[in-house]
Amino acid sequence: DGKLVAESWNPNDIKSPNHTMNMFFGAYGKGGEVDMEVDYVRYYQWELEKDNEMPNPGFEYSSNLFPWEGTGQVTTTAAHNGKYGVELKQNDFSNQDVYRNPAVDYHLSVMAKGEGNLLIKVEIITQVSGIAENMFTREIELTPDFKKYELDFTTNPEPDGHKRTVKVSLVN
Repeated sequence: DGKLVAESWNPNDIKSPNHTMNMFFGAYGKGGEVDMEVDYVRYYQWELEKDNEMPNPGFEYSSNLFPWEGTGQVTTTAAHNGKYGVELKQNDFSNQDVYRNPAVDYHLSVMAKGEGNLLIKVEIITQVSGIAENMFTREIELTPDFKKYELDFTTNPEPDGHKRTVKVSLVN
């Protein structure tokens, strides 16, 4: 009938796609029995731009920062390419969870300017528990002009057909 019955979005409790489908379709309940009626499951896949595997990499061309979370603010004064950028004042952060292939080498590039330091952090998250198994970090001293900063990381192994949850954070 087109009426939304329930939805869930808790950026502090995001599970991998592997876990989510198990949760919805019967892995929980008393004695393994679950009564549930499902009309449909809506699945979203972000469009990728060139070699960029981050969801919504083009936020600099609109004021929509989602699925990035945190205290960073979209502003025109922080623009590098396009119309907008994210301003991270002292103690501000922006992060997002990304689902990546397991046991793969990745390369993260960040354009930044300002005063003080910026922490670029990538955490390989343990499924279900949400605890970081591995962490890759780079702390940089910012410059008054935009500069590219890079961080290489590798995702941990996972069974065939599964993805790894990777949390990418920028912290001032």
